[in-house]
Amino acid sequence: MATDGPNMEMLRLEEKLFKYSHKVLQIFSFEWESFELIQCWLLATLYLRITHRQTAANSAFGHAISMCRSMGLFRDRKVTADVSTYDLLKAKRIFFSIYCFDRIIFLQAGRYRALNEFDIIRPFPSFDFVKESAGDDWITLPAFAMIHIARVSNYLHTNSSDNYDLLKSQQINKEIYLLQGWLSENGFDDVHDIFPYEGCGGTVSHMMKAIVKLHFYDLLLAIHGKLLFSYFGKRLASEGMQIEKVVEANEGVIYLLNKLKNANCLYAPWYINLLLLFNVGINCLVFINAGVFLVESRRLMKESMNLLNIYQDSPVKNEKGKLVFHERFKMVKECIWVFKMTNKIMSLSFQKSLADIEEYGTDPGSAEVNQQYFSQFGLMKRKKKDDLEKLMEDQSKREYYGKSSVNEESSPGTVPSQPASDAFGNDNFLGNLQWFDQWLDFNQEI
Repeated sequence: MATDGPNMEMLRLEEKLFKYSHKVLQIFSFEWESFELIQCWLLATLYLRITHRQTAANSAFGHAISMCRSMGLFRDRKVTADVSTYDLLKAKRIFFSIYCFDRIIFLQAGRYRALNEFDIIRPFPSFDFVKESAGDDWITLPAFAMIHIARVSNYLHTNSSDNYDLLKSQQINKEIYLLQGWLSENGFDDVHDIFPYEGCGGTVSHMMKAIVKLHFYDLLLAIHGKLLFSYFGKRLASEGMQIEKVVEANEGVIYLLNKLKNANCLYAPWYINLLLLFNVGINCLVFINAGVFLVESRRLMKESMNLLNIYQDSPVKNEKGKLVFHERFKMVKECIWVFKMTNKIMSLSFQKSLADIEEYGTDPGSAEVNQQYFSQFGLMKRKKKDDLEKLMEDQSKREYYGKSSVNEESSPGTVPSQPASDAFGNDNFLGNLQWFDQWLDFNQEI
C-alpha cells in the first residue's frame, strides 16, 4: 500500500472506463437477458457500493434482480430439455450471488429485500463444503461462507416487526451458534486463521477471510444491536436477545481492523470497514452513557478513535508529491464530528449529574452510626492477624487435637469432653443473630 495514496491518473482512467462500460451495459440490457449481463450488473453494484452512493448501487442491482426474476433463477427445476448441466450450475451460483447481495450488502442500508422468500424454490447448501463443491470449482470457501451468512440474515428480512418472539429468537441464536462454530472450524478464526502472525503469506486470502468475518459481526450487530434502545428510553421486549453479543461483535470488529492495520490492508477499498467502525463507536458511547460494560467500552472507544485518526491521515498526492486531497475517505470527518459532539453532550450531562450529587451531599460523616449493629458480629475493631499469629494459632490447634487423640487412646472407656465454644476464638453465633431481630420486629415504631 503506497503511503501517498493511489495514482490519480489511474483513478481518472478507471472512472472513464466505468462510465463507458455502464453505457454499453445499459444498451445490451435493453435488448437481451443473460447470465453474463447479470454478472456485469453485480460487478457494477459492488463498484458503486464502494465508490459511490447507495442509491446508485441499488439502481444497478435492480437490473440484476429484474433479470433474475424473468429468467426464473430462483427456481430449482429444468424448464426446457435443452438446458445443459453447466447452465443449470451457472444459474444456481448466479442466483446465490444475487441472494447474498440482496441479504447482506443492503442489510445496513435499511432497504427491504428484493427477492421474495416465498418465490425461492431452491434448497440451501449444507455446511459440508466438500460435498457442496464436488464437481464445482467455481465456488470458493469465502463465497460459501457468505451464502450461510446471507441465509441467517434472512431472519431479519422476514421478521414482521422489531420485536422477536421467543421461538424466533431461539431459532436465530441456534443458527448463529452453528454458523460461528463452522467459521471457526473452517479457517475463519480471528486469532489463528486471519493474519495469524506478522509477515504471513497470502495477504489477499487473509484479507478476504477478515472481510467475511466482519460481515458476520455486522450480522450480530444487526440482530442484537436493537437492545441498545433499552438504554436510552425505548423499551424493546425482545426475548432471547443477548446484549453480550453486541459486546462480542464490538471486540471482534476492532480486533480485525487492528489486524488489517498491522498488515497494511486498512486502506483497501471496502464498504463495510468504516461503517462497522462507526457502529462500534456508537455502541460504546451508548454503553458508557448507560454505565454498563464500562471497561470494555472505554477501551474499544479509544481504539475506534485511533483507527478513525488513521483513516483521516490519508493524503492523496500525485507523482510529483503535490497534495491533491487531504484525505481519501471523506466521511471520516463526519464520523469524528459525531463522536466528539456526542462526547460533549454526554460530558455536559455527567457534569450536571455530578454537581447535583455533590449538592445532595457526599460526606457520610462518622461510621459510629452503624458500628452498634456490625459490632455484634465481632468484626468491628478487630485487630488483623499477622502471619506469626496465624502460625501460632495453627500450631495450638494441632497441639489440642494431638492431646485429644492421646487422651482417647489412653482411656478408651471414657467419653472425651467437647472443647469450649471459644476455644479457637469463635464468636457467640447465637448472639450475632440478635442483629436481625431489629429488622424482624414489625411492632417497633420507626
